[in-house]
Amino acid sequence: MSCSGLSHSKSNDTGMASQSDGCEAIGRSDSVADVDRDLSDTPDAYGTSVDTQLLDVPLNEPSTDTNFAWDFAARAREALADTPAWTCATALPTVPVSGQTEARNAIQAFVARVVGLPISDIAITEGLCGAPSQTTCAARFAHDCAKSGGDTYNRVVALAEELQGRADSVEETIWVPTNQTGNVVLSGISNGLLVGMVVFNGDYPCH
Repeated sequence: MSCSGLSHSKSNDTGMASQSDGCEAIGRSDSVADVDRDLSDTPDAYGTSVDTQLLDVPLNEPSTDTNFAWDFAARAREALADTPAWTCATALPTVPVSGQTEARNAIQAFVARVVGLPISDIAITEGLCGAPSQTTCAARFAHDCAKSGGDTYNRVVALAEELQGRADSVEETIWVPTNQTGNVVLSGISNGLLVGMVVFNGDYPCH
């Protein structure tokens, strides 16, 4: 299945995004409770903890390394270069942003350019993550991307945990082009730069 829980055929998704439920909005069959239970039942596969000793940066605090965003983007592009043929995954563009609104605007513009649609045809659904009662956004992103098949999960999980620990304003968002399948993003901000990854559920030219 794709990151959104649909089949690989883009024609199966005809719904626009809803702000209330990131799973239902793009046609996922599993409920939020099911996802959370999946995460809790399989800690080895979908564990939510980050080894901050390995990261050498306190969890949820922004990195003071001005090169982190650029370094992360380079490593993410390399790691995601060979995802399954029915997907395209890559790093987000490393562009200056002043906060969440500008970050989302930059992501929306990037997604629109890759899928070949106007920005107005790209809707956003917020992933249910990050709150104290919810799983981390890194774990949810990896869980969602496991549904793309292949070794997508293995390629994103370590990078997602690193981003969760080293960037500020980390969130999962799903960007849904009109009448197409949703595309899953994990993003954050590091020293005023957008940093993150996107998995497109279509063989778009995203590199």
